[in-house]
Amino acid sequence: MQLLIITPIKNEESTIEVLINSVLNQTVRPKKWIIIDDFSTDNSLNIVKKYQIKHNFIKLIKPKKNSQRSTGRHIVELLNHGLEYARKNNFEWDILLKLDGDLKIQQKNYFEYIINEFSNNKKLGIASGSVFYMDGKKKIIETKYLWHTQGQTKFYRRSCFENMGSLKPFKGWDGIDDIFARHYGYITKVFPQFEIRHFYRTQSRTEEGGWFGGIKREALGYRNRAYPIIMYILKSIVLLKKKPFILYGICFFVFGIYYIIFKTSMINKKEKKIVRKFIFLRFFGKIKLN
Repeated sequence: MQLLIITPIKNEESTIEVLINSVLNQTVRPKKWIIIDDFSTDNSLNIVKKYQIKHNFIKLIKPKKNSQRSTGRHIVELLNHGLEYARKNNFEWDILLKLDGDLKIQQKNYFEYIINEFSNNKKLGIASGSVFYMDGKKKIIETKYLWHTQGQTKFYRRSCFENMGSLKPFKGWDGIDDIFARHYGYITKVFPQFEIRHFYRTQSRTEEGGWFGGIKREALGYRNRAYPIIMYILKSIVLLKKKPFILYGICFFVFGIYYIIFKTSMINKKEKKIVRKFIFLRFFGKIKLN
């Protein structure tokens, strides 16, 4: 099966070389790797160019317009730009991997193993490794749910990707894609034995608004997906235990209520039913992993 990787980057000079070497060290390399430099102002572009000269499967491109770093709509726009470039240049692919530029792949057989899983399990639609970051000397796993594949390193089977009708261009795209994939009969699965280091905790960077801006976007993501209020309550309780502790959970709930009142969800009535059905199955422990 042929693997296509798309990596959007913006000012990743401190991490992009680590990621590139992680990919080059894999036992199976991608057929093509499209790296989209989103108008970086640091040395990211020159670092990628150095490796593009040595490895012809690496293709460096730029998007159509500049924008601020974003974890929602713009990320999907960049992915679609990469896919359009692949289409115009007749790049064949069976599996798409969206791979962030601030990661380090710990194991050398990551790609090989996931590709074999797709080959052996025709129901597998979306897959990922387990993403973690370091809080001092403490390793923090970003999700404990084995059905919730990680947005920083997502593999998509082509038929699954196309059945979903591409990705939703809003904050929350990397949660609702798992839900829609399962609606179309696919399995979504995290393989925790493969650890991916995230050098920056999600939504922690200054240009992303820090934790405060991050929590606003997280609440907006819930609204975009039309989650019921019980989901906000449960999430708020969980966040009470995270730094800056109690304030984190309170802010999430307040923003959640605000968005419920003043924002319209980004999915239609049919899609809302799909989301509600998934939440029901999740609460009653009926989500299958195989």
